[in-house]
Amino acid sequence: MPLWIIADEKSTSISILIDSYRLISLQELKGKIKAGDALEFLYLIAQAAYTVSDYLLNVDLRLLSPELIFFESAKLEQIRIVSLPVPETTDITVSIDGQEYTQPGGNNLIRWLGAENAWAEELIRELNRLFLNMRWAELLQYLRELINQVKSQLAEAAARDSISEVSKKERRSKMKLFQRKRSSKGSLSSAKTKICEGKKGDIIQKMNAKKQKSKKNTKSKSRNSVKTKLRSWGDWLGITTAEKRQSELIDLEPTENLPNRMPNYRLAMLSEGLPGTKAEDEGQKAFILVDEFIIGRDTNKSDLLLDSAAVGRRHARIIRRGENFFIEDLGSINNTLMDGKRIEKYREVLLPDRCRLTFADRSFYFSTDSS
Repeated sequence: MPLWIIADEKSTSISILIDSYRLISLQELKGKIKAGDALEFLYLIAQAAYTVSDYLLNVDLRLLSPELIFFESAKLEQIRIVSLPVPETTDITVSIDGQEYTQPGGNNLIRWLGAENAWAEELIRELNRLFLNMRWAELLQYLRELINQVKSQLAEAAARDSISEVSKKERRSKMKLFQRKRSSKGSLSSAKTKICEGKKGDIIQKMNAKKQKSKKNTKSKSRNSVKTKLRSWGDWLGITTAEKRQSELIDLEPTENLPNRMPNYRLAMLSEGLPGTKAEDEGQKAFILVDEFIIGRDTNKSDLLLDSAAVGRRHARIIRRGENFFIEDLGSINNTLMDGKRIEKYREVLLPDRCRLTFADRSFYFSTDSS
């Protein structure tokens, strides 16, 4: 976030001046955070810290406290944190609109959020461990799983509520129908008393015929239901030959190989183990099934995710053109090597079969189905 920094040349200390105009701190949201939102806020903070570290700026945990984390008042999904190109041993004084904090970070962020949402102590300990060790990639993955669990629980609760509401409506409609039937029966009986004695016999005969028909229908339905049950039990026990379901027939259709439909298609793979040896199945392995295959540590944009601080967010990419594959370094800091030689940044290089690619400190073998 934008700020003023005043450094003291004689001592290792700096002063930070923050103008919080049109900004709201996390501290000011105390008591207003809804259940489950604390996880979303922590995810935004961890994502910002992850991005900051990727730009080689220092993430000082003293500055990741509720009073020093800001949002735009109209956009709570955009977070602003303080990051500095100075070591953590530097003494820091923070001034926000004239109010000074000589020892920032008095509030433990995880404990503060946990108290706001009544998190379990086990959860607080695990989140705090990842937070204090600045393991941002692991923290983001763990938070994503927690957020998905909360969302699924809320969806299940909403589904249960909607089902109960539907059942209530059905009960009401049945009650109304029953009341209408009762009223229609009353009107029918009053009409019958007015019918002459000569027509009563015909009406009774028609009603008896209807009753006999309904009895026959119920008998046939019961027989059909019994047959259905017997057939299903026979299928389950394996003593009857039931007809194949439509879905089973679809599943039994022959599968077509991709190379038959696409003559120029070649399957490529990256593996940490050497292809064709027992070590091939060890470590990470990824099949290249897209025309542009991204390697990096950005969880949202990488096809091959490498959890290493030395690897760039979008470190390199493999491009497929017809039967050929090319590698391009996307401006990484720690370079991309092919068979031990550094490749030039932003320049496509043809990939030979069984070459060894190194992305910072992670190495993989590239191979195709023709090798």
